[in-house]
Amino acid sequence: MIKRSQIKKRRCKHEGCPNWPILGFDGYCNDHVSEELKEKKKTKGQIARNKAQQKAKTSLALHRVQNWQNRLNGQKTTIKPKIQKPIPKVAKKRLAELKIYKVLRAEFLKDRPLCEAKLEGCRKKATDIHHKRGRENGLLNEVQWWLPVCRNCHSEITTNSRMAIENGLSISRLSKPELNLNA
Repeated sequence: MIKRSQIKKRRCKHEGCPNWPILGFDGYCNDHVSEELKEKKKTKGQIARNKAQQKAKTSLALHRVQNWQNRLNGQKTTIKPKIQKPIPKVAKKRLAELKIYKVLRAEFLKDRPLCEAKLEGCRKKATDIHHKRGRENGLLNEVQWWLPVCRNCHSEITTNSRMAIENGLSISRLSKPELNLNA
C-alpha cells in the first residue's frame, strides 16, 4: 500500500502558478482551468484548419510531380490542382435572413415590451422572441408567429413544449400549418 507521504504533490500545470490543481481538470487550478479550455478549443480549430491546408498543399505537390513526369515523357499536358474553398460557418442565405431578423427583432421588442406568456416566475419585461412555429424553412422572419417573452418564460416554453402547445404558446411542427391571413 502506498503511503500519502510517498505521493508526489504537484502544483498547477500553468507556468509559475503556486496553486493546487482541481481534481478532474487535467492538473490546472481554478484560476487557469478556463484559460486552458479556451486554448484547447483554439487548438482543435487550428488542427482542422491545418488539415485543410495540408490537403491543399499535397494536391499542389501532386500537381507539380505529375507535371514534372509529363515533361520527362515529352508530354505537354498539365493537371491543375483542385483547391477547396473553406465551408462558411453560416450559409449566405441564412446570413441575409439574420441581418433582416436583427432589425425586425429590435422593432418588435420596442413595440411589444412586455412578456405575453405570463407563466410562473415571469419577469414582465420581454427580452426574447419565441418563434411559435420554429425558425427553419423561412419562418425566422415571419412576425405573425413571434411571441415576446422574458428569459424565464422562454426557457419554460422550450423545455416544456407539451404545456406550451396546450396553452397556445407554441404550435406543433408536426401538424400542417393553417394559413392565417388576418394575423
